[in-house]
Amino acid sequence: MCVCVHAPIAALSLGIFCRCVCLSLQEDMLQTRRDEFEDSIEELSSWDGFVKALDNKKMVRTPW
Repeated sequence: MCVCVHAPIAALSLGIFCRCVCLSLQEDMLQTRRDEFEDSIEELSSWDGFVKALDNKKMVRTPW
């Protein structure tokens, strides 16, 4: 992960700086979406709570 600071940038290193910023943004967005996805999964082993989980916009993982 790149650590970018607010400072003047030489024209020769502008490409490296832009790549660093883009990669950092992409990593942050991906991690945010992964966390949201993992939080939306609810594991149930019985019918109890199945409809409630769906109403709460959760993905339901069941063994059956």
